[in-house]
Amino acid sequence: MSPKQAENEVKEKSIAEKARMTVSDVQDEVVETSNAEEVSGDAVNEAVEEDTTKENSDPLAEIYGDTEIRLDFKVDKWDMYAFLMHHSYMSLSGIIGILLSLFCIGRAISEFVSGTTSPTTAIFVVVGLWFLVISPITMLGKAAMQIKTNSFLQKPITYIFTENGLIQEQGEMKAGCRWEQVTKVVMMKRVWILYTGKVRGSIMPVRQFGEQGEELKALIAEHTGKKH
Repeated sequence: MSPKQAENEVKEKSIAEKARMTVSDVQDEVVETSNAEEVSGDAVNEAVEEDTTKENSDPLAEIYGDTEIRLDFKVDKWDMYAFLMHHSYMSLSGIIGILLSLFCIGRAISEFVSGTTSPTTAIFVVVGLWFLVISPITMLGKAAMQIKTNSFLQKPITYIFTENGLIQEQGEMKAGCRWEQVTKVVMMKRVWILYTGKVRGSIMPVRQFGEQGEELKALIAEHTGKKH
């Protein structure tokens, strides 16, 4: 073999070797890309499954507990009236209104007794009767109207009390709150009220407690402290 032929043979082997290396590199890159796409696909599937699990989870699940007190409450107009009266007259504006009414009634009576009545006497009478008589009567009508027009109040509501909080159920509707969200507890002779805001409260008629009243009172006291 001549030197020229030997040189050509070396060049051909070199070219063939480079070609094999290139094909091998391309194959490795394809495999790596395929593996990366599989990993990426698995990550996407896991993320979708996690989001689906979160969407399907019950947001009230953490409130349910081992110890449960279940009671069904149906509020009537007198229960609503007790709630409205307490909310209106036990506030600062309500107390001021009562004191103003008493002052006006006292002033009107004083003028009648002394015989010094004037046009302002009639104003004193109207203002006094407004807070002490007229407003309570109109509030009873308002309570009756709320019971009549609010479909949520026309059916019994199931209350579930646990060590974690309170859940309300009616048909497929559910709502709830944790004990730390309860801002105030009012225990009256006719109703108990659990406030979760300045005007938002859950009304529970005492007559429907049955034998679980003391147990419920202890549970509320334990988890709300001195809020009642």
